[in-house]
Amino acid sequence: MLSAMISYSRKDEEFVKDFYEKLKQAGVDVWIDTVDIPEGEVWREAIYKAVLSHDAMIMFLSKNYLASEICRLETFLAVSYGKRVLPLMIDPCWEELYNHDETISLAERIILDYSGQKLFGLPMTDDERFGNVMAVLSEDDAPDTPEKAYVVFPNDQSEFAARIADDLREADIPTWMASRSFFVGDSFNRAWPVLRDAEVLIPILTHRIVDDDAYFMTKEVLLGRIANLKLFPVIAPDYATDRMSLEDLRDKLRENFETMSITEINWFNPQPSYDEMLGNLVAAIKKST
Repeated sequence: MLSAMISYSRKDEEFVKDFYEKLKQAGVDVWIDTVDIPEGEVWREAIYKAVLSHDAMIMFLSKNYLASEICRLETFLAVSYGKRVLPLMIDPCWEELYNHDETISLAERIILDYSGQKLFGLPMTDDERFGNVMAVLSEDDAPDTPEKAYVVFPNDQSEFAARIADDLREADIPTWMASRSFFVGDSFNRAWPVLRDAEVLIPILTHRIVDDDAYFMTKEVLLGRIANLKLFPVIAPDYATDRMSLEDLRDKLRENFETMSITEINWFNPQPSYDEMLGNLVAAIKKST
């Protein structure tokens, strides 16, 4: 298990103290200044040593944290020395994150947000967030086998996408789905090699796949086609019985070079039966891989 240092603002101590106790109870070798700096030691030097001597840093991001020069320096040192960084946001401070050179790189990583934001549209409980942290510290954040299927989805379809991913795993088909497969501190770029090594791409279809802000979704579809992945599109439930919406969606997909290939394939439809659709999807994946 990785050892970890806690980086935080003293103004957020109440939240951090409870998290520290949970880590200790879980058996983590965890360092925090209020416990681990001996009397008579220069506190600044002790913090620098702690950064260098631990495998990971858990930073509790807040407006207080980002206003602190020493907190930002701790993040800078951890990133510079290649430590595993686990950013947790305990109050909304995205704008402040971009305002400092020491922390802007964190915006390119998965941040677990305790202030209420979802992970790629999927709600998370505090226990799920803590489990995500423990998976990283326990070094259980890498799949045992390559992901066979890769699910692409807009955030408003995250629960439907998660249901499909979970059911495919139950059918012994290793499946990547961002909300289920990313871990705290991961670079967003971790998804690209997973996608290239997969065998099947499953886009969840709504008009949002061709929206201007759907950059990653269209690039995922394009990369999947270039990598010769089998394409198995699934219609989102809200579209499943609306013929006019489906025809309009087909027209929009045809207008985009990156998504036009989706229109050449017969789509999987969760209506009238999700279970029947899932059975057909599982059979198609197993037949094609």
